[in-house]
Amino acid sequence: MNIFRRLVVGRIAATVAMLFILTLACALGAWQMQRAAQKMQKTLNLQAQEQLPVLDAAANNWTLAEANQRRMRALGRYLPSEAIWLDNRPRPSGSKPSQGQVGFYLLMPLRLEGGKQNILWINRGWVPRNAEQRTQLPQVQTPTELVEIKGIVFPYADRVLDLASPAEARSAQTKDQVRIQQNLDLIALQVEHQWSQLPFILREEAQTTSDGLVRTWAPQAAGIERHYAYAFQWFALALCVFLFWLIHGLIKQRQTNSIGKGSSER
Repeated sequence: MNIFRRLVVGRIAATVAMLFILTLACALGAWQMQRAAQKMQKTLNLQAQEQLPVLDAAANNWTLAEANQRRMRALGRYLPSEAIWLDNRPRPSGSKPSQGQVGFYLLMPLRLEGGKQNILWINRGWVPRNAEQRTQLPQVQTPTELVEIKGIVFPYADRVLDLASPAEARSAQTKDQVRIQQNLDLIALQVEHQWSQLPFILREEAQTTSDGLVRTWAPQAAGIERHYAYAFQWFALALCVFLFWLIHGLIKQRQTNSIGKGSSER
């Protein structure tokens, strides 16, 4: 205990610095563990939701709370003229390695057969972007007949940083006749079109390649290993900082004792 006290009292500045870094590293490590636990719980919740009966989009005026992350089927016809292309989206990580490839999510309204809420927005999938001409959209097949779409309900498509104002975005869309946006605002779309729509997006899961879209979505648990790796690094840093402080102090203390012993012998 006397040695430890000397290590602390004799090196106040080093001790305070060590405690600060130790506390910060442990806090960051605990935060990463918490993030991993949250993702794991989200995965378990989704798996539980998948065991529930599949919802019929036209059977009820579903709220987001009732349908979130539930499987749903929707019968209707696409409105391709109202499609929105969400820009700067990476290739779904559940597919082959993307190597940083970016493209569009194709969001398209589906007019439901029956039901009071007669519009449901569908995330049809991902397509690569033309690197030279941003507004040149890829060829995508859209059926004109009645289709049945199956997928999972989500509140909205993943959001990205949007530097353009809503007014600028609408002006560009009118000029180019192509609705390329950074994000999707369901409430604004409902006000714009004055139609009745369900308050969520259905992410299509059909693994067909005939329409030119990629739908190999990443699993909900993706990234958990990364959080564990980050947590290990932070905890390892905390341990290294403590060991460096302790070993350096012991070496310095031994050197001090050796000098004191040599002086007493003379």
